[in-house]
Amino acid sequence: MMSKMTAGLGCVVLVLSMSVGCSKDPAVVRQQYYDSATKLMADKKYDDAIVQLRNALKADPKFGEARLKLAEAYAETGDTRRAVQEYIRAADLLPGNADAQIKAGSVMLLSGRFEEARSRAEKALQADPKSLDARILLGNAIAGSKDIDGALKELEEAVALSPSESRGYTALGAAQLAKGQADVAEATFRKAVEVQPSAVPARLALANFLWSTNRRDEALAELQQASRLEPNNKLVNRALVTFNLATGNAAAAEPYLKALAADPKDVASRIALGDYYLRLNKLKEARELLNALAKEKEGFGPARLKLAGLAFAEKNPTEAYRLVDEVLKQSPKSVDALLVKSRMLRAEGKAKEALAAATAATAAQPESVAAHYERGLAELDLSMLTEGVKSLREAVRLNPKAAAIHLQLANALLRQREFGAALVAAEDALRNAPQDATAHLMVARAQMAAGDLKAAAATLAPLQKQFPDVAIVSSQLGSLRLLQRDVAGARQAFERALQLEPGQVDAVQGLSLIDVAERKPEQAVARLEALLAKDPDNVRYLQLAARSYMTTRNFDKAEKALRRVLALDTNNLETYGLLGQLYLMQNKADQALKEYEALSRQQPSAVGPHTVVAMLLQSMNRLDEAQKRYERVIEIDREAPVAANNLAWMYAEGRGNIDVALQLAQTARRRLPNEAAVADTLGWIYVKKQQYPQAVRELTEAVAKDPDNPEYQYHLGEAYKGSGDIPKARAALQKAVARPFAASDAARKALASLPASGN
Repeated sequence: MMSKMTAGLGCVVLVLSMSVGCSKDPAVVRQQYYDSATKLMADKKYDDAIVQLRNALKADPKFGEARLKLAEAYAETGDTRRAVQEYIRAADLLPGNADAQIKAGSVMLLSGRFEEARSRAEKALQADPKSLDARILLGNAIAGSKDIDGALKELEEAVALSPSESRGYTALGAAQLAKGQADVAEATFRKAVEVQPSAVPARLALANFLWSTNRRDEALAELQQASRLEPNNKLVNRALVTFNLATGNAAAAEPYLKALAADPKDVASRIALGDYYLRLNKLKEARELLNALAKEKEGFGPARLKLAGLAFAEKNPTEAYRLVDEVLKQSPKSVDALLVKSRMLRAEGKAKEALAAATAATAAQPESVAAHYERGLAELDLSMLTEGVKSLREAVRLNPKAAAIHLQLANALLRQREFGAALVAAEDALRNAPQDATAHLMVARAQMAAGDLKAAAATLAPLQKQFPDVAIVSSQLGSLRLLQRDVAGARQAFERALQLEPGQVDAVQGLSLIDVAERKPEQAVARLEALLAKDPDNVRYLQLAARSYMTTRNFDKAEKALRRVLALDTNNLETYGLLGQLYLMQNKADQALKEYEALSRQQPSAVGPHTVVAMLLQSMNRLDEAQKRYERVIEIDREAPVAANNLAWMYAEGRGNIDVALQLAQTARRRLPNEAAVADTLGWIYVKKQQYPQAVRELTEAVAKDPDNPEYQYHLGEAYKGSGDIPKARAALQKAVARPFAASDAARKALASLPASGN
């Protein structure tokens, strides 16, 4: 008796808690769950409704109405991915339900699946030939397929069906605008407002049109009227925020941001309000908002990351990293947290650690554009140009319209001396952002690099008129004038750039080159010292200053500048070469060796001091000691490119394994792709291994970068000789023997050994 009572009580409890009965009839059970979910959705209890609808679908997976309502519940909770899935499933199960077909078609339209959207619209019209929404969907789908005339026909019919409805007019106006009929479109947008003055979407459409034609006051009036009609409409408030920020009236955006942030479930809008406060330097308000958000489950990660950015900006990296690591502890694969960490590490010059974080982000979310972009930037910071280009190309593949990514890719390709590919990337950036002056400048740079000075001049000409007071435009013009051998014009352009932006790096470099060429190094020194007083860690200023000091034989200052560069960038091969040249100019290799030995003992894990010691030992012909020191550097960092290159050379010259030499040279080539010496090392090793096609490829590039280097010509001649191209071998070797160098005898023997006929 007791057990029967307990069982009955259990059924009663179930009825009370879940609003369904104990019937075992699946049709009854599914309906009870569905009815319960309907009541919950009316009360805006969407999470509970989702549970009930899932239960209904367990009882009957083909219950189309439940799938349609489940899609709506997912949409209300912001779960767009699941909403889309359920809308499509519902439409498949309810072919005669016009509403289901329209909603499925709408999500397909948004994802660019125009033919599928059209099919859904046609099914909806079969179910309800007078459906305005179906007709609008069909018109938009046809427009998406680039058949604007067909779209206009459908949308005109939609207007004829419901002449008192604004929606048909707004869709028709958009199609007319796409056709290029701006005046007609404006009249149609205004008609939409006229027939339904209280329709907020109609006013938004008109406002967008007016804004796009730069009639800002009229656009703002329409947006404000829409706000008066529906003060809590999120689309309206977002439009007003965007409009005021874009037009430079940030203060006016605040009430609309606050209205959006008033919804406690809208974490994104609350974060946006925090961003707004940070932008206006209202740090107290930003902290209060973000700290409150950080205590909530949904706001924990986003708010902490914003607070981390604030701490980092305030020169408190310890706190910034602590906050980011808290997020990663809770969510180790958080892409946002990994990217924030990578950006902070890059800003601190910790490129390797930054790359590790960015790589983890791409592993966690392979389709993340931001992750591949950040990874590419970190790789470029490490001079890993091949890898950086690959990452940026992947980011471009995922988002072909991101002009900023195309620009970074163009810049990386220029560094790789792939001028044709760089020009293509720059033109892609310009195509996506035709008003962006930076994109025009990148195109001009690529054209100059490729030697097309006429095209570069044509690209720069309109920029000079449009931006006469922008420094980078003047400095690019100076670079063009230098290439045109117009030194006076170049100086004038560079000086104009510095008037507009004191310290503009390209202009400083251009003027330094001109000063040294005109035997006025004192002018270059004075200019650079003034700049370094304000920016003492600028690597390019330091390198330019060192060259100028060496020209004026101010060796102490030159050495100090070069040492500072190496402290900032241990992989800077140019600086190592300048430092070695400086010591040889002073005959003080022994003294320098003592100092760097002491420094290497103080910093046993630092690559820089050990590398300088090895190079000094090598210059003094103490090859065994130099080799051991290079090997020590590789133990510390297997990717250290300067040591890898020089050690590869020593191994190739009989002091080690040729296969290990090849691996080291390939590492150096990957890390320093623009260095002629590195290409020469790798090419010479290929000659030693009798891999002549690869040797020719590398040595051709080395010679292209430094055609007057007789050693590179000798190596290229040997590569051509091995590959059987005797005429080219003879030409290279004749250039090699034209001036004395260490291997002159070997070059002469190689030339003499060529067949007289050239066959």
